[in-house]
Amino acid sequence: MERPNPTEVILRLAVPGEGIYTLQFLGVRDVRIPDSAAGDIWLYAEVHFTDGCGDLQVLLCDSELQIIASEVGLFKSHDNAC
Repeated sequence: MERPNPTEVILRLAVPGEGIYTLQFLGVRDVRIPDSAAGDIWLYAEVHFTDGCGDLQVLLCDSELQIIASEVGLFKSHDNAC
């Protein structure tokens, strides 16, 4: 996870056999990501849209994370090694 500024969050996800995916959140209103999230296993996710914002809630094996933001971008690395 990266936090270049208070309104931006970047998550990089390693997907075995597919490569690296990057989720970039802009206009971040709230973020809750525990330190234990790095390297944890993504089990389940829900996205809700309210008040012009997306609310991503992710259940990890050992924790949970939540990001509320007005914009999100998804990018795939050209390197398929994972």
